[in-house]
Amino acid sequence: MKFLIIVLIGFTVYILFRAVRLILARPGNHRWRNATIVIVPLEMLVWTAYFFRSLDYLFSTRSYYDYLLTALLIIGFGLLVWFYLKEIVAGAFFKLQHRPKTGRHLQLGDMEGVIRRISATHMSLDTPDGVIVKIPYSRLTGNVFSLSTHKEHARDFRFNVRFDKQWDKDETINRIKTALLLSPYCSYKEPVEVKIEDDSPSTYTCDIAVRPLSQRFDSRIEKGLRDSLAVVGNQ
Repeated sequence: MKFLIIVLIGFTVYILFRAVRLILARPGNHRWRNATIVIVPLEMLVWTAYFFRSLDYLFSTRSYYDYLLTALLIIGFGLLVWFYLKEIVAGAFFKLQHRPKTGRHLQLGDMEGVIRRISATHMSLDTPDGVIVKIPYSRLTGNVFSLSTHKEHARDFRFNVRFDKQWDKDETINRIKTALLLSPYCSYKEPVEVKIEDDSPSTYTCDIAVRPLSQRFDSRIEKGLRDSLAVVGNQ
């Protein structure tokens, strides 16, 4: 009977977390898109508490309970150390072979983005959706991936923006080029083209062409430029 109760409680916990993940994964649910940062450690904590509480419920009256608990703690600690060391070793070999740098483009299967942070156990990837994804090195070493300054099939991204006349023409063009070359979503090896197409009394309308790291970053490039410089609107 005790075992059946434990199984039912475990099944209920699984269903609850599964339902939460499905709700958070619904398309258009951007408000809670970073909630997985909290959900993952919370789920680990709940399952750990469930495991040891179940162990106490089933075996606390047994004479070997203390030995069993000690053995499981040692095994659990050993597994945690092994998983951590495995990622550190995989990361060391990955860094020696590929020399990853922040700002470079990484594609792994259907996932792609700009490398934001390189740690001892994982890399943080800034995806086109604006979500920061942590990828462990063991996943990279066991799968096919590409690491480059930009995707070879990426084409120039061309768009128009209108600026207030805060500076003269040359200064405006230089500021636009500098902002785009510093953008983590643009290839710094490709030239940035900026042409002023309309010069009204109060604004400039600029035609801009830049090479993105990936075509999926087009909207991020335009938004980044609008945020960094005073943009009036679309033309």
